[in-house]
Amino acid sequence: MRGITFILLLLFLVSGLAKAQHNYFDESFGDHGVEITITPQSTYGYDCILLPDGKMLQAVMLDGGDSKGAVIYRREYNGKIDSSFGRDGRMSFRCDGNMFDLRLATYPDGRILFHGAEFYGSLGYISFIYRLLPSGIIDSTFGTDGRQYISDSTMSQIATLTIGADEKIVVAGEEGSYVNQHAMTQPVLWSLTSNGKRDSTFGINGKISIPIDLDSIMIVTACKDSNNGFIFFYNKVFQDYNSIYIFRAYEDGSIDTTYGSGGLMSLRLTDSPSEIPMAMTLPDGSVVFAMNFGNKNSRTVLVKLVKDGELDPTFGNGGTVEIVAGTGGVSSSALVLDSSGRIITAGRVLVALNTSISSVFRILPDGVLDSTFGLNGTLQLIDETYGVALGIRIQPDGKYLISAYSWSNKLGQYGSMLARLNPDPKSSVLQNISRTSSISLYPTPSLDNCTITYTLPTNSDCSLTLRDESGRAVKTYMTSEYRSAGKHEDELDLRGLAAGVYFLSLGHNGKTETAKFIKQ
Repeated sequence: MRGITFILLLLFLVSGLAKAQHNYFDESFGDHGVEITITPQSTYGYDCILLPDGKMLQAVMLDGGDSKGAVIYRREYNGKIDSSFGRDGRMSFRCDGNMFDLRLATYPDGRILFHGAEFYGSLGYISFIYRLLPSGIIDSTFGTDGRQYISDSTMSQIATLTIGADEKIVVAGEEGSYVNQHAMTQPVLWSLTSNGKRDSTFGINGKISIPIDLDSIMIVTACKDSNNGFIFFYNKVFQDYNSIYIFRAYEDGSIDTTYGSGGLMSLRLTDSPSEIPMAMTLPDGSVVFAMNFGNKNSRTVLVKLVKDGELDPTFGNGGTVEIVAGTGGVSSSALVLDSSGRIITAGRVLVALNTSISSVFRILPDGVLDSTFGLNGTLQLIDETYGVALGIRIQPDGKYLISAYSWSNKLGQYGSMLARLNPDPKSSVLQNISRTSSISLYPTPSLDNCTITYTLPTNSDCSLTLRDESGRAVKTYMTSEYRSAGKHEDELDLRGLAAGVYFLSLGHNGKTETAKFIKQ
C-alpha cells in the first residue's frame, strides 16, 4: 500500500512540476507555445531573429539525402508560416555538402543577412554570406548574385559579424588549411562594403590576419567587444585541448597587450577536451562564455571575465558556475542576456543514452542558477528522443524565442522547432478568464481594430480595461459609463500597442468578465 501511495505522490509531484514549467509557455504562439515543422529528413533549427514588424525568421539546416542545404522560414507573430515570404513562406539554399553554424542578422529596413559555412568533408569548409530582400528574394546587388564567400581558403569560418552604420560588414573568424588531418587556422578580420564586395581600404584586399605568437591553433568562437574590438577564443591543435586561450583584437588587427597577461588569457578548468559554443559581451565590458566538456560534452560551465580578461570573483564560484540539471548531464549551445541582466542559455539535458531534451537555463547576474525559473533554473521544452536548442533571442517585449532540433522516436518524425516563452509564469489574469463570459471579440488575432460584443442582463455602469500578460492596465476604454440592458457592440482602437497577448476586462453590476485576444 505504501508503494502505491509513493507512486501516486510521485505522479502528483511530476504533474505539478510539469504544470509549473508549462506556465512559462506563450499560449499565443504555435501549439501551446511550441511550433514544430515536420520534415522527411533531419533538420536542425539554428538561429532565430525577430523582425521590426513582429514577424520572425528561423534558419534551419537540412541534413539528409539529396536535400542538403538550408531553409529560412518566416513566421507570423503566432508562429504560423508567413506564405508571403520567399516561396510559400520559405527560402531554400542548396549545397553539395552540409551547411552549418547558420546565423541571421537584419538591417533596419528589413533586409536580411544569412551566413554560415559549407562543409565538404576532407576538402574543407568555407564561409558564405547571402543578402535577402525583405520579401525573401535574394538581393542580386550583393556580392556575386547575392552571395559572397569571404575567403579563398579551403577552410574558413565566421565567428561573429556586425553591420556598421555605413552598412559595411565586419567579420571576425578563422581561415587556414588541414595539416596531418588537423585544422590549422589563424584569426582573421574581414571587411565587406555595403554591396558585399571586399573592402579595398581594409588590410589587404579586405582582410587582416591577426598575428599570434603560437603555432597550430584553432579558433573556437569570438564575440564583439564593447570597446569596438573582438574577443577571440582558441585552443591548440596537437596538444592541450583542455586549455582555452583568449585575446582581444581591434579592427586594425592590433592586439590589446593589457588584456590578461601581456595580451593573452589562458584558462584550464578540466582535464577533458573543451569547446566554447558561444560568447557574449555584457554592457559593462565583461565577457561571459559557456564551456562544454566531459564525455560527449556532458557538462557546461559558464565563465565570466572582467574587462581586463581576469576571472570575475563576484560571479558564481570565483568566476565560474556549473549548470546542473538532473543526473544525465548538460550542454549549452547559445547565450543571450535579458533585460533584467539574467543570462539565458539554450542547449539540452541528457536524460539517457542517445536521449536528450531541448532545454533553457537561466542564471542570475551574480552567477547563481535562478531557482524561480522552470525547475531549479531549467525549463525543458518538449519530451524528445533527441533534441537540442541551438539559438535563442530576446524579443522587445521580453519573451524568449528559442530555435531547436527535435526528433521523436515514438512518432518517427524529424522537425525543426521554434518555441516562445514568457520570462515569468502566466499571470493570474490568464488563469481567471471567465468561463461563461458574454464577451465576443472579432477578429482575433487583431491588427489595428477589434470589435467587442457583449450582453448586459440589466442596466449598468460599465468599465472596459485592456491589460497585458502581467496584469498591467495598458488602455482604458470605459470608466463607469452607463449602458442599458441588452446587446452592445463597440470598436476598439489597438493602434500603438505592441504585438502580443492581451486581456479585455468588462466590469458591470459588481462582477468582471475577461476575454483574451492576440494583437498582431
